[in-house]
Amino acid sequence: MGELIQVVVWIIVAIVKLLFWIVKLILRPLRSIDARVNDRAEPTRSIGPARRVSGPPSVPPNTKRLSTTVTSALVARASEFTTRASSLAALARERSSTRRFARPILALVERAEATKTRIRRGDVTHAEVDQTLGREESLLAILDEMIGERRGPFATLLGDADALADASFAPIVEFCVNRGIPLSSDRAATMVGGDKLFFMSIDEPTGLAAIVLPESFSEEITTWPAIAHEIAHDFFRSVSGLPSELRRACQLGDERRLVPAPAQATNRDVERFMAELVQRTNNAWMEELFADAFGTMMLGPAYIETMSAGFASPEKPALALAIMSEDGSDGPRYEEHPPGHVRVVVGCRLLGRMGYGKEADRLERAWRARHGEPQTVYVPLPNGRWVSVPEDSVIDRAEGVGRTLYMTGLPCLRGQPLRSLAMLDFGPRENEQAKRVARSFSALQPARTRDPRVLVAGAVIATVETPSRATAIYALAREAIVGVGERARAPQARESDEGPLGVVDAVAVREALILDELMASRRAR
Repeated sequence: MGELIQVVVWIIVAIVKLLFWIVKLILRPLRSIDARVNDRAEPTRSIGPARRVSGPPSVPPNTKRLSTTVTSALVARASEFTTRASSLAALARERSSTRRFARPILALVERAEATKTRIRRGDVTHAEVDQTLGREESLLAILDEMIGERRGPFATLLGDADALADASFAPIVEFCVNRGIPLSSDRAATMVGGDKLFFMSIDEPTGLAAIVLPESFSEEITTWPAIAHEIAHDFFRSVSGLPSELRRACQLGDERRLVPAPAQATNRDVERFMAELVQRTNNAWMEELFADAFGTMMLGPAYIETMSAGFASPEKPALALAIMSEDGSDGPRYEEHPPGHVRVVVGCRLLGRMGYGKEADRLERAWRARHGEPQTVYVPLPNGRWVSVPEDSVIDRAEGVGRTLYMTGLPCLRGQPLRSLAMLDFGPRENEQAKRVARSFSALQPARTRDPRVLVAGAVIATVETPSRATAIYALAREAIVGVGERARAPQARESDEGPLGVVDAVAVREALILDELMASRRAR
């Protein structure tokens, strides 16, 4: 009996141990899973209680929140800016000559209000606020100055210059709007300052470009066509992809460093030197060549006259023939402005393509005669020395930029060559009007036309033909231009005398129209 009980106990113990091991085998994977889950969750335990996040936190972990005192000071600064800007916008709206500035000023107000909201929300650093408001305050100061100038002694000068800038911008804006091409800048306004004409990029939020005029604009009409050149700079930078596409179309690459002199004077070494030279120089000059091509298309022969007057150096011809260099981060490189000789000759070649063959030849011959009939240009070398090279290769390659723009359509311009843009190509009709204006001004008689480009072009031609009357011609031209913000002046030449196009000779008008149609047919073919 005792032995039976002992056997039963052993059986029960064996069953219990078996059950224990079975349970242990079942629980071991569960503990392993739990451990892995806890290991993955461990890094989050130091953050605090779990919370649901629908997106990134409003304050980045590395951003230090602004203190209450700092927040109040920055909000006050932004509020003061918006008050000052709103007052200036109201002042701008009071006069037609300054209304164009109200829109950009109000855009600055909107940006400042957005910054104020971010300050209160605490998702911006002190440095970011300083940078943002500092930029807006600088822009407002520029716009304030431009408004002030239009209420002072330069008011009529700037109104007339604005009119020429608007006429230069109009064909670009119309073309880009019709083709759905976005422009980062689509308007311009002028201001006076310094001794050079230049385009100033001011990061203005509504697309207003600033063109800074030298004070010589109040005395010399021959400098005025250069406004179209500065408009072209803005156009060049406003169309996305234009610089890169033009560089590819002209096969210019991206190298600008000075080319060292060939190690030996073998034909192969010289050819390699010249190939690299024309490619690198024209890459450096591309934007300036673009702007000159645009100015030539916009104002015709008058633009070449402007370049010839501005770049001439008959006493020291080498100054007009020298390719200049500048220091770059990777060594000396070619400067962005071509020599005056290259610019004038390339402009004449484009003028010939526009149908002004005889006029282009005359202008080029006159330029060469003033500078000793040059056949070479001077090239700087990395070692500080200079070498002269034949002009043909350099000029032929530089001419390619204008030729590409005039004859070929780039993808960013929807495949449209610039010669086909309405009002951009200064054609026979405009040139005939300009000549008529020039004859009137040379005789010290008033002239009338609605196009400020024609008035300026005619005044330039008259000044070149009769330089002794330059001051009087300048006054007549300024009087004839209806500036921005002005009402149309009383006509000084009867329409019955000049006709609806401002030209007396009906035969000349008919011939100009026929020539224009023939040119258009040839372009279409």
